[in-house]
Amino acid sequence: EQMFEQLKQIGLEVGIVPVKNPPHEDYRVEELTRLGITEKNFETDRRYNNVTQIASYLTDCPVSVINILGSDSQFCKLSSGLNEEQKKLTSEIPRDLSICQYVLSSPSEQLVIENLDEDERTKNFHKLQAPIDNKIYAGTPLVSSRGFPLGRLCVFRPEPSTLNHSQRQGLRLLSDLIVTLIEQDNFSEVVDKQKSIYK
Repeated sequence: EQMFEQLKQIGLEVGIVPVKNPPHEDYRVEELTRLGITEKNFETDRRYNNVTQIASYLTDCPVSVINILGSDSQFCKLSSGLNEEQKKLTSEIPRDLSICQYVLSSPSEQLVIENLDEDERTKNFHKLQAPIDNKIYAGTPLVSSRGFPLGRLCVFRPEPSTLNHSQRQGLRLLSDLIVTLIEQDNFSEVVDKQKSIYK
């Protein structure tokens, strides 16, 4: 916890402005708990692995990740294209130091930043000496059926560029698929628990 606070302070010192909590943040966090996402192991589930790999192929971006935003942390639940050291360093970081935090201020919008070093929101991120050196970021919201932003499916590329309309739409479809899988899994777990109660 102390390390998190130190990292957040460093972020403020280099000019990273955290996104304020959205309205009804408590309900959003409750939604994360209801779906059990922060505890869920995505790594061993082939369905989610397939989605991140498809996202990379679709966009020609070598890195694709599923990030979930908690009340104070960002959890990288699954990644394609990162080595083991990078996975370890990005598995949980302060939410204030994540690019995906911007989904909280515009939960229904796709965010494509063609050059992270030039965008007003992210131009100071390179000062943190992040474990991954990227220039393009494209993130699509993961929005639950109840309308709460859970995080983002995002792709990265080491050189500035953009995504075309088909690539952006493809990411939207994949994001919807991720949410569908999460909610179906949660429903199945609830049904299984109820069955065990009445046995």
